[in-house]
Amino acid sequence: RPPLPEPILQAMAALGASWQWPRWVAVLLGCFYSIARVGEFLQARRSDVLLPRDLLSEEKVIFVQVRSPKSRRRGPTVQYVTIDAPCCFDFLCSVWEKLQADEFLYNGSAGAFRTRWDAALARIGIPKCHRLTPGSLRAGGAVAAHRRGKQISELLWAMRLQQR
Repeated sequence: RPPLPEPILQAMAALGASWQWPRWVAVLLGCFYSIARVGEFLQARRSDVLLPRDLLSEEKVIFVQVRSPKSRRRGPTVQYVTIDAPCCFDFLCSVWEKLQADEFLYNGSAGAFRTRWDAALARIGIPKCHRLTPGSLRAGGAVAAHRRGKQISELLWAMRLQQR
């Protein structure tokens, strides 16, 4: 999958916010900055999110529990991803802290998420020939983290991959 460049992510997030899609934007940013699969966030509920206030902490880090990870047959059946991105921390907290424990982080289907994805890319002028899909979030997040100095071993840990 081609990685989503961070400037395109930022443009999509700004556009989604202007279109009043806060939960869509939160999933977009959460997936990218935690280097997670979009399906993991689409299945997540508020009860799977640990915000600093839930932990009585002042540390600006968000944890999201992944209940059915793709790697569950060869690793832990429950895993966590970490979001430690100052650029979107306050926004994510403001969106997710309002949700009830049983509410999904995104209140639509995977198809609805993709429809909004396609609409946002079209509006900012990114042609389909670039083959950017919601699956590009994880790859884009990994590339962005590496460009910011995260080592390969740290990326493998963040992506919940085993070093081979």
